[in-house]
Amino acid sequence: MTDQPTHSPKPSDPQPTYRTDDSDNGGVSRGLLNVLLVFLESAITLILRFDPKLRQLAYPLAERGTVVCIRTYLPHVQFYATFGYRGVLLDDRLPNDKTTPDMTVNAYSFQLINAITTHKSSNVESLQIRGSHEDVHDFKAFLVQLGVGGVIQNLLGKVKGKPAPTPEQKAEKQENYKAKIAEIGRAVQ
Repeated sequence: MTDQPTHSPKPSDPQPTYRTDDSDNGGVSRGLLNVLLVFLESAITLILRFDPKLRQLAYPLAERGTVVCIRTYLPHVQFYATFGYRGVLLDDRLPNDKTTPDMTVNAYSFQLINAITTHKSSNVESLQIRGSHEDVHDFKAFLVQLGVGGVIQNLLGKVKGKPAPTPEQKAEKQENYKAKIAEIGRAVQ
């Protein structure tokens, strides 16, 4: 009998693996944090499923496989958000294939909650986000759309159907029709 394994040591599932260091995560227990992260991950996945604009904003981050380190204060908590084609994965550890995150978000817990719940760009701007300009821009746009206000607005739009056009949109549409009519009139002559 040989000492060689009879099965392939390479995993068949392309899911990211995570580091297993047992570093303390501040005042929140690791188990409680993981439960909260699973809940948040499920909520974000559900929102992504029903909000095409949010999916469009998440796509560039997923395409680059962006990893965001989110550090909150009061209580001190650190977790990672990994953008992928299957959604946003949240974990308390950095994925094994990364040595450092692509972006870091530092904020008090209430600032992060305000940024997610209010759907206001001013609250997202109050977060301290470090990373490449392109990543930061895409992530801020994602956070603004992720806000609870954006979710409610999207649901109301689906229930009501198409929203009534604004006067500016009506005027623009009328100008487009006039231009098309003039173009067709010139083509006929």
